[in-house]
Amino acid sequence: MARVNAQVKKELGKLIRDRLSVEAHGLITVTDVEVSKDLRTAKVFYSVVGVRDQEETAGAHLNGMRQELQGELAKLVKMKYTPQLSFKPDHSTERGIKMIGILEDLEKPDSDPGK
Repeated sequence: MARVNAQVKKELGKLIRDRLSVEAHGLITVTDVEVSKDLRTAKVFYSVVGVRDQEETAGAHLNGMRQELQGELAKLVKMKYTPQLSFKPDHSTERGIKMIGILEDLEKPDSDPGK
């Protein structure tokens, strides 16, 4: 399944990059794909570099393009079934940046060592 997930991720990334402009939707990256064992469904996790509004707009456009993307995916990846795609925003990068900030704050020496 790992190879199937990787192949679907790669091809969807290319398709999305070619079809959605960075200016309108932000930089959309497919971060992960989870194809079900029966190959009938796939969760596509994406992140958007841009303003918060662009994430919502990107999600709406991705869901609106779902059938078109599935059709193109069927041509590019040979599988028994073409999975029905569902797009989910991935906030793990955002959470990771917050965690790094917290860890950096913990490592800073106290300004008043007597307390």
